Amino acid sequence: MRSFKLVILFLLFINQTLLCQKFIHAVWYNVMYLNLEDEENSKKQIDIHIQKLADLKINTLIFLTKDPKGYVYYKSKYAPSKCEWDVLEYIIKKCKEYNIEIHPYINVFEDEYLVRIHPEYAELRQNNKKTKWVSPALKEVTIRMFNIIKEIVENYEIDGIQLDRVRYQGYKDIGFHPESVRQFKKLYKKSPSLTDPDFYQFKCDLISNFVKDAYNLVKSINKDIKFSAAVFHTPTTSRNNMICQQWDLWVKNDILDFVFPMAYTDKPDIFFKYLKEDIEVIKNTNVKLIMGVGIYYEGMNKEKLNSQIKMCLESPHVAGICYFNAYSIFDNIEFQEVIKKIDLLRN
Repeated sequence: MRSFKLVILFLLFINQTLLCQKFIHAVWYNVMYLNLEDEENSKKQIDIHIQKLADLKINTLIFLTKDPKGYVYYKSKYAPSKCEWDVLEYIIKKCKEYNIEIHPYINVFEDEYLVRIHPEYAELRQNNKKTKWVSPALKEVTIRMFNIIKEIVENYEIDGIQLDRVRYQGYKDIGFHPESVRQFKKLYKKSPSLTDPDFYQFKCDLISNFVKDAYNLVKSINKDIKFSAAVFHTPTTSRNNMICQQWDLWVKNDILDFVFPMAYTDKPDIFFKYLKEDIEVIKNTNVKLIMGVGIYYEGMNKEKLNSQIKMCLESPHVAGICYFNAYSIFDNIEFQEVIKKIDLLRN
């Protein structure tokens, strides 16, 4: 009889443990504006930052590892390093000290450095004007990007990896690189036109295929690495902005572990609208929803921040929140007070 009671108690304990899920409490963080040439002082500043985030119960750090200018913050064979020392290695070390998960995030198709040294890689607008983004139609571009992802996953003890700028730049007349035009003509037997839905879908497919291949690459190296993407507020805003980021299909096709909609607004009613649509996208899927909160917005205050956090905490479909960005937290005591009150265990 005593053994039976122990078994029942054990099962109840396991059940309660499963019901209590850790809320992912994340932040986007970068060191772009530190004087990294001064390694000693930079490390001291990073120490202060990571300790402050740990005090605020941040349990996941999304660290900018390849920035929009094309520089990386580690030792790379494929991209220029921002400084002589390995920033990513140090960030990982500090995160482990505080039991914080580390997810490097990388800007994919925005790359000023690559455009500068290979202007022929630049994505073009319809008038042939070059942009500072590279074309996803080019194998040279995608293979290089896969190599960057691979070397991070293989060489560093990370918990996850995130893709950012995995889309087209926000021009409605984008996507006219000669290789893109050639591929479209070969596939559809016609010239591209901005009013042609086939051309828009063609560009969407270029981006989606990159995400799928990146997901498969990461999982082939380490299936436990969590794969995510930072995406526009909702599939509707992605479509309206014509950035060719069909992230609802990425969710449906199970090529993400987490999706981070950048639902940035200082208006709680707009945030709620974004939240409702995003929940519908991830319902009945394996993908976890982490809502991006635009804490940097000029109109954001502690009441609005608290309202957005509360909406996320009250929804069983939201697995976490991620603030953009850490410096907006460091600079605002009131925001710190709101954030510190979050209960990371939900029954």
